[in-house]
Amino acid sequence: MKKLLLLAAFICPMAGEAASINDTTFTYRDKTIIVKDSDDRLDVDVTKKDGAEMQKISSTSFVDGQEVEQVYVTSPFIPNSGKRKQNFIGSLPGIMGGYDIPAGSSFGFKGADGMHSIDYKCNEFVVSLVNLGLPFNYEQTFGLVTALQFGVGEIGFNKNYKFDNVDEKNVVIPIESDKKLKSSWMKHSFMRIPVLLDWQKKVNNGQRVIIGAGMSVSVRQGIHSRYKDSDGRHSVTKDININTVGLGFDAHVGYSGIQLYFHTDLTPMFNTSKAPKCYTTSLGIGFFL
Repeated sequence: MKKLLLLAAFICPMAGEAASINDTTFTYRDKTIIVKDSDDRLDVDVTKKDGAEMQKISSTSFVDGQEVEQVYVTSPFIPNSGKRKQNFIGSLPGIMGGYDIPAGSSFGFKGADGMHSIDYKCNEFVVSLVNLGLPFNYEQTFGLVTALQFGVGEIGFNKNYKFDNVDEKNVVIPIESDKKLKSSWMKHSFMRIPVLLDWQKKVNNGQRVIIGAGMSVSVRQGIHSRYKDSDGRHSVTKDININTVGLGFDAHVGYSGIQLYFHTDLTPMFNTSKAPKCYTTSLGIGFFL
């Protein structure tokens, strides 16, 4: 490449004298060399085609017999200044919802012992307010994604049972009432920050395929237990021995803005010495906004 630049520098003055043209363009393989000649300096720029765009990879100037060379290096950790478009995106769903089953272990789908839960009445709804992506490679197909997520989770119980606090311990016990029982549930809100290793690839006119997995940290709050009978709703307790902070495993796979997501607790939802052993496992669908 060095020899090619020098050759272009020598050819250009001759072409300029013969045709009075200040800018001369050469094409060499996948590179384009642009030579700009003026009275006091000679500039040689080398660009390389990157998709539909041309990216400058080096610039050499000859001023009064002195050579000054600049080499352009693209880094995913440094702002691009327009040299390369950011194609790697924060890809976590903007809105997602699905089942949130209280299982007996991480990655489990079998109900936790003593919970008397009904799987199809256990669900969650999550919104991502911040969504960021950081590429690791030049092709921008592999990197880290993260988001700030807020959600609400609900565990539905057998209508004849309630989640209560008895002698400072949480238990699921029968409801003693002469009224017609309709439903029983426990709700909580949470903030979750997932950090996933993501692979992204554009196919079919810009549609994006996404596969990723990683870890998350959740902060739970606002938990309460209630049930409903023929007289209306009844609050049971807010004194629940929840583990406020929990770790989780998260994964997602998607195409063209629609994703399937998976989450499972790696730490129990409750303090196991004072409440049933429970790990929530979520499986649902999300939409990238």
